[in-house]
Amino acid sequence: MATEIIGNLGIDYRKGRCRTHKRFSDAEKTARSRLNNKDRLKLGQDLYRKEHPLKYLYALAKRKAKDRGKEFSILLEDLGNVPSVCPLLKIAIDSYGNLDGRPSIDRIDSSKGYIPGNVWIISWKANRLKNNATIQDLKLLYENLKKKLE
Repeated sequence: MATEIIGNLGIDYRKGRCRTHKRFSDAEKTARSRLNNKDRLKLGQDLYRKEHPLKYLYALAKRKAKDRGKEFSILLEDLGNVPSVCPLLKIAIDSYGNLDGRPSIDRIDSSKGYIPGNVWIISWKANRLKNNATIQDLKLLYENLKKKLE
């Protein structure tokens, strides 16, 4: 009876023990280590985002401002609290929920940086819809969509 080995699990079912003679190259070890570290890092980020949504948003905005060369002079206190409902779309804001309902820091005037009085917290979906649109763009979109649906 032949020894049955399944995939890369290294289990010898006939003898009921693991194979230990499988050797990995240094490149394979490094690749496996990086993958495991990335997974661990992602889990840590998700946990931090869920447990400290305001601090997470603040750090993310600070990094984005640096990357985009925008001014960043807000303090954590300037953000207030994360609202339970989006002020624009009236949908629930939840750090644990789906992407559309997650909180997002929005710059009211996108030409300015993250400065006091120019930021507020809205849902990710509202921020995505608002993106680079002007009031005129949004009015035109509304009017044309209304015509189409009537």
